[in-house]
Order: sequence, then structure tokens, then C-alpha cells
Amino acid sequence: MTPLLGRLAGLDDEALVAKTNRGMVRRAGKIIGTVTELAGETNSVQLAVGDARVTVSSGEGLKDARCSCPVAGVCVHLVAVCIWARDKVEPVYDADPAQREDHAQRANHAREAGAAHRADPTQRAARAHEERPDVQATVHSVTTKPGHVANWREAATDVRSAIEACWGLGRVRGAAGVRLRRASERARLGGLPLLARLADSAVDEMAHFFEHTDDADEVRCVLALAEAWVLARSIEGSEEPLPASLSGSVPRVSEQAEVGRLLPLVASWKVTTGGARVFTWHALDLDHYRIESVTTGRAPGADPGFCGDVGVSLLWNESARTLTSGIVTLHGAERRPDGTLSATSRTRVSVSPFGDLDWAMIAVWVNQLSDGFARTAWGFSAEPLRVIRPRHRSSLGAVELDEVRQQLVLPVTDRDRCQHRLVVPADARGSAVLAGVASYSKVFAIIAVGNLPETVLVKTREGVQLVPLSFFEPDYGTSLPVPKPLSRGQKHSAFTRPAAPDPLVRLLSHCADLVTVLYVTGQKELTSRQRDSLDQCIRDADDVGLETLAGALRSTRRAPRPVSVLWAAFVIDRLKTLVGDG
Repeated sequence: MTPLLGRLAGLDDEALVAKTNRGMVRRAGKIIGTVTELAGETNSVQLAVGDARVTVSSGEGLKDARCSCPVAGVCVHLVAVCIWARDKVEPVYDADPAQREDHAQRANHAREAGAAHRADPTQRAARAHEERPDVQATVHSVTTKPGHVANWREAATDVRSAIEACWGLGRVRGAAGVRLRRASERARLGGLPLLARLADSAVDEMAHFFEHTDDADEVRCVLALAEAWVLARSIEGSEEPLPASLSGSVPRVSEQAEVGRLLPLVASWKVTTGGARVFTWHALDLDHYRIESVTTGRAPGADPGFCGDVGVSLLWNESARTLTSGIVTLHGAERRPDGTLSATSRTRVSVSPFGDLDWAMIAVWVNQLSDGFARTAWGFSAEPLRVIRPRHRSSLGAVELDEVRQQLVLPVTDRDRCQHRLVVPADARGSAVLAGVASYSKVFAIIAVGNLPETVLVKTREGVQLVPLSFFEPDYGTSLPVPKPLSRGQKHSAFTRPAAPDPLVRLLSHCADLVTVLYVTGQKELTSRQRDSLDQCIRDADDVGLETLAGALRSTRRAPRPVSVLWAAFVIDRLKTLVGDG
């Protein structure tokens, strides 16, 4: 039995969480008492886990373990066998000998914790209080081990090498994506969730590029690869443990998150083309000056009660109406590994009235947190939250129709006399969203995600009301202006920012196109036209004082290689973000 179950016993909780999720590991720990060994053949081990039967036919770990339950992949019964096997056999690790001592210490700690949990119930609380470790001290002791720094560097090296192997993206095809996905998994297991998330995003962009889907964008794909590559290089060259802001490490989901009073901003309902339903909630933490977000969803065909009704419980056992009715306070809030709030049902919600809030200052806060330097953080969403305060009711312009893109456009002029052009699809749902905006006479703010309006703030006799537009059911008696087709001149300007003619925006767009062509083609020598274009871009960058950009382009001009091109792409991406063109 020992050789067959050794690799299962060598999987610690973190490895099991990476293959499943923390909830499944937690449930598996509660049923290990039902695991019993059955008589089996000499070359296999059979175990009973409740009503299920688990068969381990080789010593290769989970990939050769089978369960009789209908769940595809790794189920709770297989995870329970892994935890149970730690007390029965000598663990076998895939890691190098230098790491085995760490695995053994963590396994002993898990066994002691399990013994404490199975002790007399009257003693559990006192023992848990006495033996509860200092979380910060534990994290520091683990992350400062030389072996962990080496693991980080090795995982980062894998990601960097995989991205550099994508040089000539138009020729490498899907094999490069598979290699980068594997490197991403190693980064996640190595304690680098932020790098893993950026690599996964780059893989998704590559998949769109290879499949020639409607979402394919060569420039966006190369910029995503460049962001992951630079972070990997930074980690790879680090001699000290990385701060949480770079590694992306957050407290375990079992640890309560520090969350203050939350002012709801967006409650968004979306149904994907595949039928999956997604609910996203954004809020401003008034105590810690940051934006919190949480996303939950259901697969196609699962849980019919999870629907786009404003009164149905969607998150934390509460409805969208409740979550947008006032200041939200969370009790027992938890975080996911990516830093967003967890949608666990263990979190409880209490709501208090909005009260007398300074909405002008709140608009400034949200716009600052979602734009400018804030967007240059690693892995920041490309769709910022914006609070737009119209000057007056007539600041909402006439609805326009872009027949080419099949989109409806609503021009809005804010109190600073800046014009924003909000965009929705030209379909029934998009018309309902604009009807929601047009049906209120006292709109004093519109909250948009990117260019998509999501929330309308209106003043009523009772006070401020947040109206989530994705749940809005239009009153077909509402007078909504009939969309008028754009004129020939408007078709060009309808979706461009007011500062589109800015020479800096044109320069960055031209530079992005150049480095994208070089990376996708993988050419080792520049054409005369490309050399002339790069020379012109270098002169323009010097003229406006962008020395970093000019230096990156010079390196590309001398030797168009993955290192120089990816660094130039990263610099361009950050500058595009700062000028609002990202």
C-alpha cells in the first residue's frame, strides 16, 4: 500500500487547493473518518469513502486515482483519501530533498491540528485559542526560507522562458500557449498568484489570436505578454522575498478580510454567449480608501434560481436590491487568492442608510482610484470605474446609432464640461439600459465600467437611490428618443476621446503597432521602412521628454529580440494607460 499511496500523502493542503479549491479541502477534512481500506488486488488499493469507492492503481498520484462517484476530475472523496493517507504511509514528494523537511513540518502541523479538532468538544475552543499560531509570524517564517525564494525564481524563469518562446507568435501556434499555461500553474503552486493570473490572461489573449475570434487583438495580446514577462523578470532577479504587492499573496480564504463600510457602486448582471450567468458587485471602502469587488456565477443549466431578478438572492444570501440600498457592512468577509472578496455564503450582510454623503468627493475618489497611476498597478483591470456627474438634465444628449459597430451612443457632458460617450449594444438589452437612464428626471450621477453605463444615481423624496441598469425593466410608456444614424463625419468621431488628435496618443499607438509586428512576425532584421519608423518614433519620444520610451525603442532598433521588444511593449503599455488610451 505504501508505494501506491505515497504520492497522495505527499500532497499538502496548498497543493490540493491548487488542484481543487479550499472549500473542497475543508469538506474532505470532515469525512476522513469514513475512509476504510478494502481488500483489493496486489497491484492496486481500494478504499471506501462513505458510499463511494476509490481505486488507486499506481503510484503516480491523483492522475491515476479513480472514484466511483459521478463527479468528473478530482472529487471530495479523492481529496479525503489524500488527507487520510498522511497518517498511514510515508509521504513521497515530487520536490527536491531540500524541501522535504518543510513538507514534513507542515504535515506534522496538519496532523496535530486534526487531532485537536477531534478532541473533546469542550476543550476545542480553549485549545484553539492557546495553540492558534501567529499568522503574520507564520507567513514571515515560511516566505523567508531560502528554498521558497528559489522556488519563486524557478517559477518566474519558467514563465519568462515560455513568453520568450512565443517570439514569432504568428508561427508558434497553440504549443506556446500550452507551455505558458503550465508555467502559470507552477507559478501558482510556487506562491505567485499575481504572476499566474497575468500569465493566464496572456494565454487567453493568445487563444483568441490563434482562433481568429471576434475578440482577437494582436496589440492587446503582445502587451499582456509583456506585462507578465516584466513581472517574471523582476521576480527572477530578486534576491529577497517579494512584497505582497508583487507576489499577489493575500491572507488565506479562511482568514477574515479587513473590510470597512462599503458604498455600493455597481451591481452588474451578465449572461455570456455560452449561457453562463455572472453577477459582479463593486463598492468603495469608505474606511480604507479602495475599491472592492466580488464576482459570482453559475454554469449553463445549473441553479435555475440564480437569475437576473433584482429581488433574488445572488450574493451573500442577499439580492441586488438589498446590496444597492445603502451602506453595506460585511461580517466574516473573506478574500480569494486574487485579492477580490469571496462570494462565500458564510459572509453576513447588514445595510444602513446612505445618510449625508459628499457625492462630489466620492466621485473624485472613485475616478482617482480607477484611473491615472492607479491603473499602472500589476494586473489592473482594463475597464476602470467612472463616476460621471452630468451638469444638468439636458447634458444627456440625443441617442445616436453606429450602424457599423451596431452600438447605441449616449453623449454626456459632465460638470467639468468634459464629454463622455457611453456605449451599449444596439439590442433590446442596450435599449433597456438607455431607457433606464432616460426614465429618471433627477439623474445626478452615472457610474460606468469603461464606456458601459451600469448604475444611475437619482434623487428621490426618500434620499439617494442606486438603480442597477442591468436589472432595469423598462416601462414601455417611457419616451425614449429614437436613435438617429450617425452622419458621415460623426461616424469617425463618435467613439474617439476628445483628446484623440493628441500627438502623444498617436505616437504611442504607432509604437505599439511597430513592436506588435516585430513580436508576431519574429523577424530578426528590420526592414528599411521599419527602421525609418522607429527612428521617427525615437525622435518624437525625445522631443516630448519620454527618455525611457526612447531608450527602449533604441534597444529594439539595434537588435529586435524578445527581450528588447517585450520591454518596449511594456513601457508603451504603461504610457498608454497613463494618458487614458489603455
